Amino acid sequence: MRRAGISTALLTVLAAGASWAGEPDSAPSTAEVQPAPARLPTTPEVQPEPAAIPPNAGVQLAPATAAEVQTAPAALPTTAEVQTAPAALPTTAEVQLAPAGVPTISALTPPVAAPRGFLTYPEGPGRFQFRLGVGALMDVLSLKEVQSEARQVPQVLAQLRYGLPWGFSADARLTAIVVKNELELGIAWSARLRKLWFSAFDHHGFSYGAVGVQGFDATSWGWLNKPGLALGLPFESTRFTLSYELIFTLTQHTRLGDLTTVRRLAAGYVGDALMLTVETLLHNGGIIFYGLGLLRTAPNYELWLAFSDQRAQIAHPRFFAGYAF
Repeated sequence: MRRAGISTALLTVLAAGASWAGEPDSAPSTAEVQPAPARLPTTPEVQPEPAAIPPNAGVQLAPATAAEVQTAPAALPTTAEVQTAPAALPTTAEVQLAPAGVPTISALTPPVAAPRGFLTYPEGPGRFQFRLGVGALMDVLSLKEVQSEARQVPQVLAQLRYGLPWGFSADARLTAIVVKNELELGIAWSARLRKLWFSAFDHHGFSYGAVGVQGFDATSWGWLNKPGLALGLPFESTRFTLSYELIFTLTQHTRLGDLTTVRRLAAGYVGDALMLTVETLLHNGGIIFYGLGLLRTAPNYELWLAFSDQRAQIAHPRFFAGYAF
């Protein structure tokens, strides 16, 4: 029995030893216990949080987003689109087409665009420009002074005007009919006030007349001074000029026959003249002018040949017309 117990003890020990010797075979079970360290890969699964760093990379994309923010400078093309406002400057150019539209204004009144101005209008022909006008003039005198056959004889009319700087102009006027001839030289200064033009002028002249028919021989000559004012009004291609001048004789001599002095008059006021002149500018640059006037003059000035003894001034009309080159 005792041996049986010992044998049983030995078997137990051997079984225990076998169990200890079987640890390698049971290692798989231990390895199955070790999957807890095998869960360390779970720790790499926890480490995916660093793998979640790609979100941090996404955060680092914030610099990329910053690059996208830097696309705001790329939005500067949008600023360039704002700079298309200077591109809108062609619209300004279109606004600048308004001066180009001035030809449209001149197209409405093309004659006004002529390089030269007018003959009698206060503005004048322009700086260093000239106008030459020729025509006819007729004074309708009273029957108290002359016979009806003589009172409607026209006179030749010529006028030359030259523009000077600073609003000045010089002119020469000639009226001739043999019996009475006048040549005047004058200077004028003009200025503009809104649409109106006005001028002040002064003419000095020489008058001469002669008659030699049927044994009748008479001559007359004298010096004249005619200061005055003029007012001009424009209307499209037409100009209206209203002028007023005083007439003074500085001296006047009348002879009949051989050096026989009939009359010698000293300086004095002999009358005045109010004239309205209309000038129309043509497409070819020429001017048609015409007008009428009212004169009040002493008889011995207007028609010296009448040898009138009257001192009162007599009013009479004047008509004239012509063409200016």
